[in-house]
Amino acid sequence: MPTQPPTIIQSDIIQQFINELLTKAGFANLPVAFLDDYKTKLAVEVQKRIGARALECLKGEDIEAYGELLDQNPNPQTLADFFSSRIENFAEKFESWLAEFAADFIG
Repeated sequence: MPTQPPTIIQSDIIQQFINELLTKAGFANLPVAFLDDYKTKLAVEVQKRIGARALECLKGEDIEAYGELLDQNPNPQTLADFFSSRIENFAEKFESWLAEFAADFIG
């Protein structure tokens, strides 16, 4: 059984997004073992992308605070709260970043 990737933010939302993405891409009927491994790898890539995009929106002291928060190994909700409090319209941006990832993935 594959290990879960370290969660960056909103793991349940990302897992749902990945399931829908793989269905749209026509991967839903692949062997379960392959899909489980692929979902784990894809989750890491989605989380990296979201983290990078969110980091681009942070400035000055917020970047330092983010680094300090990461040192505490925060849970997904803590990270979501952090970004929501420091990035204007974070929820909308998060959704748009997922849409961009989907467009890149499906091509």
